Formats: sequence, C-alpha cells, structure tokens
Amino acid sequence: MKRRWRHESIQVFKKIGHSKTVHVGNYMVLLGLRDRRDKPHMNNYTLSSFKLHKLMYYVEGLAYVRLGRGLVDDVFQRSIYSVYVPSLSTEWRSTGQLDLLLHLEWRYWNEYNDKFLPHFLLSDEEKAVIQEVWEAFRGVSQWTIAESIQMEPPHQKTVEREKAEGIDSFLTFDKSDIEEYFLSLGLTDEPLSKQIRVY
Repeated sequence: MKRRWRHESIQVFKKIGHSKTVHVGNYMVLLGLRDRRDKPHMNNYTLSSFKLHKLMYYVEGLAYVRLGRGLVDDVFQRSIYSVYVPSLSTEWRSTGQLDLLLHLEWRYWNEYNDKFLPHFLLSDEEKAVIQEVWEAFRGVSQWTIAESIQMEPPHQKTVEREKAEGIDSFLTFDKSDIEEYFLSLGLTDEPLSKQIRVY
C-alpha cells in the first residue's frame, strides 16, 4: 500500500502560489533535507521553524550585499526572541522549535525534487544566497543565532523606536537598517561562513 504523505510535506510543495518569502523558506528546508540525506554523520545540522525565521534575516541582509536588493517580500517583526516573519509563521505554525529535518523525512520529497524545484520562482543567484546562509548557520544553535540578532543594529534600532514611541508592542524592522548594517560589514566574495561571527 502506498504510504500517505505527511500534511507538512503537502504544505511545502503543493501551494505553488505562495509569496517569494515562503519559497525562500521552503528552499532552505530543502537544502537542509539534502544535507540530512547526503551527510547523515553531520547530526548537528538542524533547522526548526524558530531557526528558519532567524535565517531569513540573514538571507535578506546577504541579498543586499550579493544582489543589490532584498529577497524577502515580507516584514521582519521584532519578537522576544529577536525576529520572526509572519508569512512563515502561518506556513510552519504547527512545528515550533522541532527540527524540521527530522519532522519531515526526505523520502517523502525525493521523487518530487526535480518536478517542484522550478516552481520555487528563485533564480540561481537567489538560490546561491540562500545556500550561503544555510551553510554558514546549519550547525549553529537557534538560540545562539537569536541572541546574535538581538545584539545587531537593526534589532537595537527597532527597540529604540519602540521606546521613543512609548509603545508596549513589537515593531517591524526597518529594512533600510538591515541593508545599511550588512553593507557596512564589508563582506567579500568569500563564503559567509568564513566572515560572519555569531556571539
């Protein structure tokens, strides 16, 4: 009897009409699943929904450096744990801090790989940015990444705006702050993993 697909697997590949943001997130999950399949000895490679939100921030920042423009068409909402992306919260709301690479098994997707990749609506250059971020952070704890973002200027400036406006809710990041910060890092053509430091 043919095994039924898991609900989350269908979410990722069936909804082709999603925003660019969800395509970016789903592509990163696919990169993680490839690593889990091809490098099973690297069991420290993890990707939870929680971690995925944080990596989208680095995708956006690196895109300004590599592509001269942003790549995420959603806002970055400040949260108690640094940042989240609303459209990804909807897409992955049931998985929380679970490791998606264990929660979603590669064998459910393998036969659909070539069929669905063209529908991610991402150019080779955009995919390269996502892959560079994944390779830089795949072995880094989600909590380490969250704490690092909290120490960086885009997050700190958002906190300052909240205080200045006297509000008790979280504001969205100003994307110009993200762009300015990442361009100020002086990143070269070397892989991000060799240049960026998390605290």
